[in-house]
Amino acid sequence: MERTTILNAEYALQTAASAIRRDVDEIDDLAGWCAYNPGMRTYLLTGDSPPATRRCRCTRH
Repeated sequence: MERTTILNAEYALQTAASAIRRDVDEIDDLAGWCAYNPGMRTYLLTGDSPPATRRCRCTRH
C-alpha cells in the first residue's frame, strides 16, 4: 500500500510539473512577443491603451 501511495504521488507531481512547464513556456513566448511589440508590453504591464498607430495617408496621383 505504501508503494502505491508513493507511485500516485510521483504521478501527481509529474503531471503538475508538466502543467507548470507548459505555463512557463507560454509566459516565455509572451515575453518574447512583447519584446517585439512595446505598445502591447505597455498595455499588459500598466493597463494603458497602446498608442494609436499612424496610418499612411498616401494619395493617388
